Amino acid sequence: MKRLVVSEAVETAIPHGDMEAMVRILERAVAGHERVLQLRKEGKVIGGGSMTGRKGEVLIVEADSNEELNAILRSIPYWIFHHMEITPLSNTEVQYETDRDLLKKLKAQTE
Repeated sequence: MKRLVVSEAVETAIPHGDMEAMVRILERAVAGHERVLQLRKEGKVIGGGSMTGRKGEVLIVEADSNEELNAILRSIPYWIFHHMEITPLSNTEVQYETDRDLLKKLKAQTE
């Protein structure tokens, strides 16, 4: 099953000039990007990208179960610092056929 994952960093205050904290945050971000790229190679992340102007990513994740999805997301180093909103995705072709058939039935009832 495919899921849309919107992952945004939870805001944390970094004292002005705290370069060590900034380095730690960027190290985690780089490790997170590396993991997402690896998940793409494995076919688990099949689309998405970083959000322009925001601290986060949108991913389309392929997982057979909620447990697998949870394991995939928890394998991304920044997961603990992000709020993630997950939306299951339906197959467009199946939805098209369902809607088309419903439309035919409704039209037949109104004729």
